[in-house]
Order: sequence, then C-alpha cells, then structure tokens
Amino acid sequence: MATQGERMAIAGNPLHVSSPMQGSVISVNVKEGQAVAKGETLAAMKP
Repeated sequence: MATQGERMAIAGNPLHVSSPMQGSVISVNVKEGQAVAKGETLAAMKP
C-alpha cells in the first residue's frame, strides 16, 4: 500500500504502469512509436 506522498497505479488507466517493486522512474530512453531491439534499455528506475 502506498504511504503518504507515494502514488499507486490506477487499474484501467493506460497511462499508469504497476510494478511488483517500489521505485521511481528516473528516465525513459525511448519515444512513443519507436522501434526497439531485444535487450535495449527502455527505462531506468531508482529504488
């Protein structure tokens, strides 16, 4: 459960992504519609 100041993904919202681990996205390395290769880093998170 989220604590004060944390946010939770809202089920059914395509802009929200849930994760089984806590953390914050610090960078997104691809753009919408961009082709990606297997093993390519798409985003980075910090705990």
